[in-house]
Amino acid sequence: MNRDAVYRLETRPKRKIDPSKYAGFKFWVPKAIAEEDQNPKTQLWRGEPTEDDQRAERFRRVKFLRKYEKDNPLIRAIADRLAACRRGNRCCSGACPECGWLLQRWFVRKSKAFISDVIDKDDQQLVAISIIPSQPFVAPDQLNHFSIDNLQRRLNFALDKIGLGAAIGGIDFSHNEDRDGKYDPIWSVHLYIITSIINEKHSKRLLKETYQSDDRIPRPIKVVDFNNSARRRSYALKTIFWRRVGYDEVKADGRRCRNTKRQRLRVKEKLELFAFLNRCGLGGRVIFRGAKPSVRRGRVKIRPPGGSYQANAKKCQKTAKNAPRKASFRPRTLYL
Repeated sequence: MNRDAVYRLETRPKRKIDPSKYAGFKFWVPKAIAEEDQNPKTQLWRGEPTEDDQRAERFRRVKFLRKYEKDNPLIRAIADRLAACRRGNRCCSGACPECGWLLQRWFVRKSKAFISDVIDKDDQQLVAISIIPSQPFVAPDQLNHFSIDNLQRRLNFALDKIGLGAAIGGIDFSHNEDRDGKYDPIWSVHLYIITSIINEKHSKRLLKETYQSDDRIPRPIKVVDFNNSARRRSYALKTIFWRRVGYDEVKADGRRCRNTKRQRLRVKEKLELFAFLNRCGLGGRVIFRGAKPSVRRGRVKIRPPGGSYQANAKKCQKTAKNAPRKASFRPRTLYL
């Protein structure tokens, strides 16, 4: 995008945005984004895009949406929402790369302490679990009917089966197809979960009972050790989405394996994905299990459920114990 286009976008009159009026609103998301917006924009992990990169990506996305807004009021509304986004007036749209990057940075900062204090246990293995469900698959042009809330409920049911404790993570999307046309194109959902497990083989076997493999998803479960670095935590909430083209590859020793190539999304796929992300919101892509975002004095932290309430209860008990006792009052009995 040239400088003139950037200037026109920056100088266009901006309207005040109220994120609570949009679908997928989570009360903590605007506060987390506003908090991170005030922090220095120093690089948190290797390969992280800069603030200028994300702003330029937002401008490109607005310019792209303007091309196809004429006969589509929804696309026009998304473009207007992204164009009005700026510091102090963030749009908090799931389709905004700048707001998504700010929430990703917030997650990288705040999840570190929660992972080390709550999730990581001495008698368990700290891991990252990647899950790609084969069912229900989402056909092209059907992404708008997909429920991300139902996806999270199914995930919690599967994690209950293996007795998993606290976990945090995120949800990613890609458009998958086969180079040779072995299966129809689908929208694929990627779940990235940071947690602790006791037995890797046992947990993997139980997860495979729920998330089974097929021709489209040959390896639905992947479990790897997690080192709680900023780069590894950033994988949970990616801001760039791709089209993945699968193909069969023959190794030098004659072995056949499955591989994928990453390509840019097509125009139709971008429009469908941006409309869906705008509807589900940024908070809908975050996974909290045995955790919740807690807002206090304008700051958002990740805490165990009831953790803040327990602290308040202890504080109240201590205050009540040290407070001077008041004389009890007994009403007099009046005899006539």
